[in-house]
Amino acid sequence: MELAGAIAELARFGMERSFAASTPASARVVLVAVGSAYSSKLPESLSTVAHRSLTRLGIEVLLDSRVDGIDANGVSVSGKRIAARTVLWAAGVMASKAAQWLGVPADNAGR
Repeated sequence: MELAGAIAELARFGMERSFAASTPASARVVLVAVGSAYSSKLPESLSTVAHRSLTRLGIEVLLDSRVDGIDANGVSVSGKRIAARTVLWAAGVMASKAAQWLGVPADNAGR
């Protein structure tokens, strides 16, 4: 979610003077989320605010979708093809299970 927002802001508001041969503002940014919300850790009210903010930036949000494959020509999402020259993968982040392996106490995040 954060990466999609940063890329959209950069393309639309930060690079227009740097690229005479292309138009970064026309970049298509698509956020794919497996679930029906952005994060299981966000309350629904914050998820709604996040959705509104991302769509205002022009980000296409595909909830309840799954990436089936990525190749040199784009991405397959839930059986539909999205042509792309650049794909950034930022799957969810999970704490290391090192504390468990080492048999030492961990914090609430499992660290």
